[in-house]
Amino acid sequence: MAAPLLVSAAYAQARERADATASAIYQRSFAAFEGKSLEQKVGILTDRAEIMELVHRYAHNVAHDLTVAGLFTDDGAFISHQIDQPVSEVRGRAQLDHFYAGLAAGPTHPKPMIHNHLIEISGDEAIGICSL
Repeated sequence: MAAPLLVSAAYAQARERADATASAIYQRSFAAFEGKSLEQKVGILTDRAEIMELVHRYAHNVAHDLTVAGLFTDDGAFISHQIDQPVSEVRGRAQLDHFYAGLAAGPTHPKPMIHNHLIEISGDEAIGICSL
């Protein structure tokens, strides 16, 4: 008989937040430009381009053993959903540095292929998900 899986409250909360975020983004239709002026649309496109640039830099840096923690805000998080795996959440600059240093030292070197971006921008905040 398999041992029961012990899940911490923090892990369970992180999983719920990640699942709720993804579910909300999947269910909404794309309406970022509805009712917006040309100036506002240009601002939204600029924000989206800057977010995409961060994702591109992230993939490049991981593939070339360069630090990525500087691409996150101080309270930023890397949340990973993998099939048949528990959700993994790494939060904060120190944890991010430690996590990525471990990847570079591991037996297989990651080469991220990131695509299918969904980005929602609301004022000065954004939420994004993507596929690897």
